[in-house]
Amino acid sequence: MRRTIIFLMALMIFIPGVWADGFSKNKSYAGPVLGFGWHDLMLGAQYEYGLSRYVGLGAIGGISWESHKDYWGEWGHTYIAIGCQCNYHFIQARGWDPFLGGVLGYDIVSSSVKYAPGYEWYHYSATGSEMFLGGTAGANFKMGKTTFLQVRL
Repeated sequence: MRRTIIFLMALMIFIPGVWADGFSKNKSYAGPVLGFGWHDLMLGAQYEYGLSRYVGLGAIGGISWESHKDYWGEWGHTYIAIGCQCNYHFIQARGWDPFLGGVLGYDIVSSSVKYAPGYEWYHYSATGSEMFLGGTAGANFKMGKTTFLQVRL
Protein backbone atom coordinates (compact mmCIF):
# COMPACT_ATOMS: atom_id res chain seq x y z
CA MET A 1 0.00 0.00 0.00
CA ARG A 2 2.82 2.39 0.87
CA ARG A 3 4.54 1.80 -2.49
CA THR A 4 1.29 2.55 -4.32
CA ILE A 5 0.85 5.88 -2.52
CA ILE A 6 4.45 6.86 -3.30
CA PHE A 7 3.89 5.91 -6.96
CA LEU A 8 0.75 8.06 -7.17
CA MET A 9 2.49 11.03 -5.55
CA ALA A 10 5.40 10.72 -8.01
CA LEU A 11 2.93 10.47 -10.89
CA MET A 12 1.25 13.72 -9.83
CA ILE A 13 4.59 15.51 -9.51
CA PHE A 14 6.21 14.36 -12.75
CA ILE A 15 3.30 14.63 -15.19
CA PRO A 16 3.96 17.91 -17.01
CA GLY A 17 1.30 20.63 -16.99
CA VAL A 18 1.80 21.80 -20.58
CA TRP A 19 -0.99 19.91 -22.36
CA ALA A 20 -4.21 21.38 -23.74
CA ASP A 21 -6.90 22.94 -21.54
CA GLY A 22 -8.75 20.85 -18.97
CA PHE A 23 -12.38 19.84 -18.64
CA SER A 24 -14.96 21.86 -20.61
CA LYS A 25 -18.62 21.93 -21.69
CA ASN A 26 -19.96 19.71 -24.55
CA LYS A 27 -16.82 17.56 -24.77
CA SER A 28 -16.40 13.85 -24.11
CA TYR A 29 -13.49 12.47 -22.14
CA ALA A 30 -12.38 8.87 -21.65
CA GLY A 31 -9.40 7.18 -20.12
CA PRO A 32 -7.92 4.73 -17.64
CA VAL A 33 -8.62 4.92 -13.91
CA LEU A 34 -6.12 4.21 -11.16
CA GLY A 35 -7.78 4.57 -7.79
CA PHE A 36 -8.27 3.54 -4.21
CA GLY A 37 -11.71 2.25 -3.48
CA TRP A 38 -13.31 -0.45 -1.45
CA HIS A 39 -10.29 -2.72 -1.47
CA ASP A 40 -6.81 -1.40 -2.17
CA LEU A 41 -5.98 -0.52 -5.76
CA MET A 42 -8.69 -0.30 -8.44
CA LEU A 43 -7.89 -0.45 -12.16
CA GLY A 44 -10.53 0.51 -14.69
CA ALA A 45 -11.82 2.94 -17.28
CA GLN A 46 -14.15 5.93 -17.30
CA TYR A 47 -16.11 8.12 -19.68
CA GLU A 48 -17.43 11.61 -18.93
CA TYR A 49 -19.36 14.23 -20.90
CA GLY A 50 -19.24 17.92 -19.95
CA LEU A 51 -22.80 19.08 -19.20
CA SER A 52 -21.53 22.53 -18.22
CA ARG A 53 -18.21 24.22 -17.62
CA TYR A 54 -17.91 22.52 -14.22
CA VAL A 55 -20.30 19.49 -14.21
CA GLY A 56 -19.74 16.18 -15.99
CA LEU A 57 -21.86 13.04 -16.25
CA GLY A 58 -20.60 9.63 -17.33
CA ALA A 59 -19.83 5.98 -16.61
CA ILE A 60 -17.08 4.20 -14.73
CA GLY A 61 -15.98 0.60 -14.30
CA GLY A 62 -13.17 -1.06 -12.45
CA ILE A 63 -11.76 -4.19 -10.91
CA SER A 64 -9.80 -4.77 -7.73
CA TRP A 65 -8.66 -7.94 -6.05
CA GLU A 66 -6.88 -9.14 -3.00
CA SER A 67 -5.51 -12.46 -1.84
CA HIS A 68 -3.46 -13.72 1.01
CA LYS A 69 -2.00 -16.97 2.22
CA ASP A 70 -1.02 -18.11 5.68
CA TYR A 71 -0.71 -21.39 7.55
CA TRP A 72 -4.54 -21.77 7.72
CA GLY A 73 -4.99 -21.62 3.94
CA GLU A 74 -5.54 -19.27 1.00
CA TRP A 75 -8.17 -16.53 0.63
CA GLY A 76 -9.01 -14.59 -2.52
CA HIS A 77 -11.53 -11.84 -3.29
CA THR A 78 -12.36 -10.07 -6.57
CA TYR A 79 -14.50 -6.92 -6.83
CA ILE A 80 -15.96 -5.63 -10.10
CA ALA A 81 -17.78 -2.29 -9.99
CA ILE A 82 -19.71 -0.53 -12.75
CA GLY A 83 -21.73 2.64 -12.40
CA CYS A 84 -22.67 6.12 -13.44
CA GLN A 85 -20.87 9.18 -12.11
CA CYS A 86 -21.49 12.88 -11.76
CA ASN A 87 -18.50 15.11 -10.97
CA TYR A 88 -17.92 18.77 -10.20
CA HIS A 89 -14.62 20.02 -11.68
CA PHE A 90 -13.15 22.92 -9.69
CA ILE A 91 -10.69 24.46 -12.13
CA GLN A 92 -9.85 24.06 -15.78
CA ALA A 93 -6.08 24.23 -15.50
CA ARG A 94 -3.67 23.29 -18.24
CA GLY A 95 -3.14 19.57 -18.07
CA TRP A 96 -5.10 18.63 -14.95
CA ASP A 97 -8.33 19.29 -13.12
CA PRO A 98 -9.35 18.24 -9.59
CA PHE A 99 -12.93 17.09 -8.97
CA LEU A 100 -15.45 15.88 -6.38
CA GLY A 101 -18.46 13.78 -7.25
CA GLY A 102 -20.70 10.82 -6.65
CA VAL A 103 -21.12 7.35 -8.12
CA LEU A 104 -24.22 5.15 -8.23
CA GLY A 105 -23.36 1.65 -9.29
CA TYR A 106 -23.36 -2.10 -8.98
CA ASP A 107 -20.66 -4.14 -7.23
CA ILE A 108 -20.04 -7.84 -8.02
CA VAL A 109 -17.97 -9.72 -5.44
CA SER A 110 -16.39 -13.18 -5.70
CA SER A 111 -14.62 -14.90 -2.82
CA SER A 112 -12.89 -18.23 -2.35
CA VAL A 113 -11.21 -20.04 0.51
CA LYS A 114 -9.03 -23.11 0.34
CA TYR A 115 -7.94 -24.42 3.73
CA ALA A 116 -4.50 -25.94 4.20
CA PRO A 117 -4.26 -29.70 4.88
CA GLY A 118 -4.81 -30.51 8.52
CA TYR A 119 -7.17 -27.59 9.23
CA GLU A 120 -10.10 -28.29 6.94
CA TRP A 121 -10.36 -30.46 3.87
CA TYR A 122 -12.74 -28.43 1.76
CA HIS A 123 -12.68 -25.50 -0.62
CA TYR A 124 -15.54 -23.09 -1.07
CA SER A 125 -16.37 -20.06 -3.14
CA ALA A 126 -19.20 -17.55 -3.14
CA THR A 127 -20.42 -14.63 -5.23
CA GLY A 128 -22.68 -11.74 -4.39
CA SER A 129 -23.65 -8.34 -5.63
CA GLU A 130 -25.07 -5.08 -4.37
CA MET A 131 -25.93 -1.57 -5.47
CA PHE A 132 -23.87 1.21 -3.96
CA LEU A 133 -23.83 4.98 -3.65
CA GLY A 134 -20.48 6.58 -2.98
CA GLY A 135 -18.49 9.77 -3.03
CA THR A 136 -15.33 10.32 -5.00
CA ALA A 137 -12.45 12.79 -5.14
CA GLY A 138 -9.59 12.91 -7.58
CA ALA A 139 -7.90 14.60 -10.48
CA ASN A 140 -7.67 14.11 -14.24
CA PHE A 141 -4.28 14.38 -15.92
CA LYS A 142 -4.40 15.20 -19.63
CA MET A 143 -2.91 12.47 -21.84
CA GLY A 144 -4.22 13.67 -25.22
CA LYS A 145 -6.86 15.93 -26.73
CA THR A 146 -9.76 14.03 -25.10
CA THR A 147 -7.96 11.39 -23.01
CA PHE A 148 -7.25 11.59 -19.27
CA LEU A 149 -5.43 9.49 -16.74
CA GLN A 150 -7.66 9.67 -13.69
CA VAL A 151 -6.46 9.23 -10.13
CA ARG A 152 -9.29 8.91 -7.61
CA LEU A 153 -10.13 8.03 -4.02
